[in-house]
Order: sequence, then structure tokens, then C-alpha cells
Amino acid sequence: MFRSIWIAILLILGVCGSSNGYLDPKELQARLQQLRPVKKDPSLSDSSFQPQGNPRDQFKGRAKESFELAKRFAPLVYFHPDEKYFPCSVEWFLKNAQLVKAIEPEKEYGMGPVKPIVKSAKVRQLIEKGQVKEQDLITWKDSKDDQPDKQEVILDLMGDRKTYEGMPINKGDQTSPAPVYCKVIYQGPDQVALQYWFCYAYNGPFAPLSIGGRGPLGIHEGDWESIMVFIQKDNNQKVDNLWKVVSVYLSRHGRDRGEHLKADEPSTLQFLGTHPIIYSAKFGHGSYPSPQGPLPTSDGDLVAKGKVSWRTWNNVELINEKTPWIQFRGRWGLRGMGPKGPIDKPLWKSFSTDEQGNLKKKEADTLLKEVTGIRFDSKKPVLFNIDISTHYFEHCWSLYKKEQNGWVLDKDVDFDVREKKFLGDKSWYHIQAGSGCVKPGTNALKGFYIRALPSSRLTANNRSADYKLVIHAKEPWPIQMDFKEP
Repeated sequence: MFRSIWIAILLILGVCGSSNGYLDPKELQARLQQLRPVKKDPSLSDSSFQPQGNPRDQFKGRAKESFELAKRFAPLVYFHPDEKYFPCSVEWFLKNAQLVKAIEPEKEYGMGPVKPIVKSAKVRQLIEKGQVKEQDLITWKDSKDDQPDKQEVILDLMGDRKTYEGMPINKGDQTSPAPVYCKVIYQGPDQVALQYWFCYAYNGPFAPLSIGGRGPLGIHEGDWESIMVFIQKDNNQKVDNLWKVVSVYLSRHGRDRGEHLKADEPSTLQFLGTHPIIYSAKFGHGSYPSPQGPLPTSDGDLVAKGKVSWRTWNNVELINEKTPWIQFRGRWGLRGMGPKGPIDKPLWKSFSTDEQGNLKKKEADTLLKEVTGIRFDSKKPVLFNIDISTHYFEHCWSLYKKEQNGWVLDKDVDFDVREKKFLGDKSWYHIQAGSGCVKPGTNALKGFYIRALPSSRLTANNRSADYKLVIHAKEPWPIQMDFKEP
């Protein structure tokens, strides 16, 4: 019907607009184009609500509000002038990956961005490149910890340097077209946390050693980074749905060394309207609130403002525990031992939600290891290995003595956590009065033992007693939903 109306109008225009009553085909096409409805910028329209790849019923009625909040407070990201590895979508990542199972894990990787120095991983292909779908990640969601053969499932980008560059940057406005993924967490109707996740195909090296950086450390396929924006409805304002930013948490390399910046305190945090401005570190993509000068940061990052930016609110996708690719428990990248996905990050776990996005009550601290058979009268210490990630905020160490009624915390013992070394043992942590929590200094502890310190009040009876060492990861995450009363 509309086409008929357009043709009728064009016939009139053709007669009235042409001296000979005939409209040239090119001019006809131009006028037809002018009469078609103008397509609005989806980033400026509420009707753009479309949580891509996620059925609405996953969000139980809060999808529209969640999407609007996620979009309103999504960050503006500036990249370093020399950045080579830009963000990508999960769909794009899967398109460029094969799914494999690691028969033998990779052993150390070296100075170059692709080839390991010692030994590459041996893998068995499960799904060939270009054929991996989101639903396949549910089929193979269980990785090392849940499989009887202890072989990890990995998305392998096959050392493709072109893939490492991420999705191509828009040449016109120098922006990234990649989506940002947002988990929306409700503590109440007026208090919300927005957890934004950034997907990259590659994590490049730190700043060069020659200028104080960490050189080639940290190189690996796949990279997941995140920030959190805490918002609160301002009930003092006579405007419906008026939200304001309370604070912003910036993560770096998955560690606790990020920054939690509060909006009502002096800080370097900047905004473009409601959008926090974030500066992405060169190659490693850690988040900073401002450029950090010509020298590396304490984390070995170079942070500066380049021409390429990422207006993440132009492409927001909602995610939660039911999103298919979120359920994947394998690694996102083979070379350099790529990272686990968001669901395995402490930041995600510490803000777990129900189906409506409500924050769940925190579970107990995570048990990492129990070491039994410890005796202080033995000249040969009990050695133990433990894989404890620096992603956790703190590790808590407790020493229990075996008594008739069971295990009892022994507050008389101060002890050292030490690592056996060929050229002399290294002390990592000092624990006083039988228990204490420390910030993690290393990812994997191999060949470790504890030694009683001279300050301990050990009797002969205590020295011959059996002890048990218990190690927990401290929960919850220290960045709390600490909103102020309006």
C-alpha cells in the first residue's frame, strides 16, 4: 500500500518537477530514497531494546529496565595510541576458533607472542574452526575440574595474528563496533550494580623491561576484562527513574589491584554525561580512570589516550548465568593458557544473582586446600602444592591442632609459609596467632611448607602433636553494595 502511495506521489513530482514531464531514473531513485522513513540511531531510541542472543524470559520481566540502565551508564573507553588488539564479540571469537581438548598442557611460553619456548600443548580437535556455536559451549561446558580425564576444553584461536587484532575499527569515526556484555545486579528497587565485561581475542605484552615494565609477561590468547558501575535512584528528586552513579570499580588483569572510586569524593574519574570514561591499558586492557603518563604503572601498564574509542552504549548485550556461552567452563584461548570466562571470575561469583537479577546472599568462604600430617618436631617438613589465584582478594591460613575433642585452632603458633628453592628457600607469608589473611603474592604454590617462628609459644607436647593447615579464599569480594541512605 505504501509503495503505491510513493509511486503516485512520484508521478506527480515527476510531472511537476521535470520540464518535459519525464523523470530521469536516477532522479526517480533519489526522490524515492528521500521519501522513505529515516532510520533512527538505535543508541538514541528506547525502542532499540534488544538483548541480542538472550531470550527475554531469561530476565524474568526486568529485561527492559535492565537494558535501559545498562545502556545509560555504559562506559566510554579510550585505547592507547599504539594499541593493536581491540575488542570483539563472543560470536566473532567463536567464528575464529576451533574447540579442542588439551591432551598435554602447554609448558611455559616464551618471549614471542605466539610460540612457546619449551613445549606447545598437544590437543585433540572437537569442533573445527568456523563451526563452533554457542550451544556447543553448553555441551562442552564442563572443563578440567569436572571431567574424569582431567583434560581441559579450550577455544583455540590457532595462533592467527589477524584474529588477535579483534573486530575491525570503524574507519569513519574510529570507534570499535564490538558489544559490551552487562550483568545487572539488583540489591533493591533503588540500588543496582552494573557489571560490564569486555571480550578481547588477545592479551599482548606489558610495557618493555627497559622502561620499568614487565616485558613479555602476561601474553595469552583471549582476554576478559571488567568494570562495575554502582548506581542508586535519587529519591530526593521529583523526577521518576532518576538514577545517579555512586561509585565505579575498575578491574586490572583480574586482580584486586583495581580502583574503587566513589562519585562523591575527589578522584580522577571522568564522565561523558552518564557514561564513565575509561582508559584501556596498551595490549593488556586493564582499566584506568585517566592517562597515566609516559612511564609504566605499578602493574606494568602503559596508559594514554589515542584516537580510537569505544562507545559501548551503542552495542549492549545483557548476560546472566543462563546465557549459553557464559556457562562454558573451559579456557578462552590456547596459547599462553588463555583465561577462564566471566562465570569463573571471583567478581562474577561474588555478585551471583537469581533469575530476576536479585543479589543472592553470599556463601561461605571458598575452601582451597587442607594439608594434614604436619608436625613441628619433624626435621622433614610436609610439602604441598596449591593453585590459588591472585584473582581472589585475600587468602586465609589457619592452623589446627588435633586434640581429643577434634581439631582446635592453635593461637600459640606463629608460622611462616615458605617455598623450597634450589638456591635458598623463600618466605611468602607470616601468619600470627594461628590464623591470618594475606593478599595473594603468587598464583601457584609448588613445593611449599610451613615453619614455626621463634615467636611461637610451642611446648614439647605441642611439637609432637599433629597439625592441619586449612586455606580459604576470602569472600565476599571487598567491593560491596555499600549504598548510602537517600
